[in-house]
Amino acid sequence: MDDILKLFASRRLKPNHIVSQWYMYLDDIQKQVEFLYNSLECEKLMFLGDGDGISIMLALTLAKNKSKKLKQIFVFDIDERELNLYKNLAKENGVSEYVDFQTIRYNIFDKVPSKFLNKFDAFYINPPYSSTTQPKGLGFLLWLERCIEMTKRDAKGYIVYPTKDNDQIAINEIGKTIFQYLEENHFNVLQNPAPISHRYEETDCISENLIVEKTKNTSAHYKGKKIPFEIANSLYHNKLLPHYILDDGTTYGSPVDF
Repeated sequence: MDDILKLFASRRLKPNHIVSQWYMYLDDIQKQVEFLYNSLECEKLMFLGDGDGISIMLALTLAKNKSKKLKQIFVFDIDERELNLYKNLAKENGVSEYVDFQTIRYNIFDKVPSKFLNKFDAFYINPPYSSTTQPKGLGFLLWLERCIEMTKRDAKGYIVYPTKDNDQIAINEIGKTIFQYLEENHFNVLQNPAPISHRYEETDCISENLIVEKTKNTSAHYKGKKIPFEIANSLYHNKLLPHYILDDGTTYGSPVDF
């Protein structure tokens, strides 16, 4: 385990399953960061949710290698614990000398602030897989909706999606939902990279990467709008609908109601 991974591992948070946080194993995080570092060709990258810490690991890797191949990395998340941890790690390790690393508390159910519209060259998502919602894979649809708004016309997207699990029928349906959405919304699916399998703690799910590209005809259905309550409610199975996780010093933080 290299120094960056050791640093992150020593400070890593506990996942809060209330907001569908299931974290990758550390060695798979390292493989994912290496994949992004070697394949990204953009200046402004956004992460819409990042419980795994891929964003800060990437930023630390850029700083370690004294690389300025990325100008900006923005992380949008509802979990203040994560955002505060990533911001502190970036500050402690001089990341700002190599990349503008910023954290923003944002819930996808809210409208996208105007200053972030059409801002980024690429996006990265590993959203809730939503295997029990209707449609299955609802999390991907909502996360992609916001990424459409926040990225430029020809932006690339790096999507982490499930390929294997105990309920393989549900996983197959999620895949169909994702690819149907991409086709209907005029994304180009680029040639897939060599498979990198991601494993997760506390679950048997395995995921892989998918790279896509927006076109001039790609458009969002909820542009300038909040996600309707009934759709947001469905994502969390009609239980607690968290607006954000407060960094109150406890192990899992405190969910604040929507």
